[in-house]
Amino acid sequence: MGTINYLHLALAARTIIRDTANSVKAQRATWEQRDFVHKGDRSLVTELDVYSERRLSALLKDLLPGSGIIAEEEHKSLTATTDYVWVIDPIDGTTNFVHQIEASCISVALRYKGETVAGFVHDIYCDICYWATENSEGAFANDKPIHCTPTEKLSDALIATGYPSTTFIDFDAYMSSLGELMHKSRGIRRLGSAALDLAFTAYGKFDIYFEGNLNPWDVAAGAFIVEKSGGIVVDFKGEPEGFEGKQVLAGNPELVQQMLEILQKYYK
Repeated sequence: MGTINYLHLALAARTIIRDTANSVKAQRATWEQRDFVHKGDRSLVTELDVYSERRLSALLKDLLPGSGIIAEEEHKSLTATTDYVWVIDPIDGTTNFVHQIEASCISVALRYKGETVAGFVHDIYCDICYWATENSEGAFANDKPIHCTPTEKLSDALIATGYPSTTFIDFDAYMSSLGELMHKSRGIRRLGSAALDLAFTAYGKFDIYFEGNLNPWDVAAGAFIVEKSGGIVVDFKGEPEGFEGKQVLAGNPELVQQMLEILQKYYK
């Protein structure tokens, strides 16, 4: 396949992702009623999730011939059979999307031999692409450089979090840690889109983000963008966050350490 210029590839990928975002946004505006179904776990999926995944999969594979796909709806196998793999969440924040709450995005990561080399989180409603590549000088919101906040004290931090719509692993630990964090932070927000939470942490809108019970397509792109913006991403034990995304804690190193001291009291 030869040497790939990731910055050149990113420009083309951003166009594909943005055009797809604009398409699903335009189609959603024509709905006269909510056209969705429940998956087996009570989460929502719309015909536009499937449309977005199929469109992105086809165009991104054309952009990088021989690449594979891991995605939320029709490509869930995590077994990579190619060196390059696109990891896609066609609409992250589907419940928001269905209820016309403007906090939804498309999340796409490119991985090479098990390592993320590019990430894109495109805010569908704000038309902003948060992105970074292995050889980019940092991370960006469209063409503007972005950075994690330098906030040093948890008491000054705005925290982002999330929770699933169904089976809740570690429910008691989550609620206990949440209760303590309510008293020790500036505030807590829940957008309903893990990928946007990570992008906003990279941008500095949120100081820190934590959540469990996630999937690779929720976090692959956003975690990479956080790291390129100067932050770190670990699990609740403080270990580098794995591709599965079961536990994600992201932000600047100082705040991450303070958060770990609280989370580890409850997550055993």
